[in-house]
Amino acid sequence: MRLSFPLCLFGWLLLGVSTSSLADVQVSNSWARATFPMAKTGAVYLTLSNQTNSQLHLLSVKTPSNIAEDVQIHTTEMTDGMMRMRQLKDGIVITPHSQHEFVPGGDHIMLIGLIQGLDEGSQVPLTLVFADGSEREISVEVKHQDRGASSQHHH
Repeated sequence: MRLSFPLCLFGWLLLGVSTSSLADVQVSNSWARATFPMAKTGAVYLTLSNQTNSQLHLLSVKTPSNIAEDVQIHTTEMTDGMMRMRQLKDGIVITPHSQHEFVPGGDHIMLIGLIQGLDEGSQVPLTLVFADGSEREISVEVKHQDRGASSQHHH
């Protein structure tokens, strides 16, 4: 039995496979900040490049439950003379042929409720979840804070 194109496409969508190519979404400069053993939060930084002709909407990020209880996309903003962190519940939209940097002191990915601290040299598996239902799995190396990064980023 041969399936018609619309039915095949519908089947792919049911399986959670996006028709857009994640090959045109590049992840670079990724790292997670090493923490002390009993830390309850951690931070992940990376650059996400959209090489497509359409908007890219990073909706959320996931990690296995043996790493952290929750993962949130955060931003840092000045409020009443104080730097404050705020969750970006709607994620991040990246325009076509541009990039978005998740950096210390700016937008970043928070690991909330760490099961154990993040040891230098270990890897943190993450799944980037996009609004179109597509997902991209990455692995981020845990490092000590780069010398050039801001030392004022704390949660």
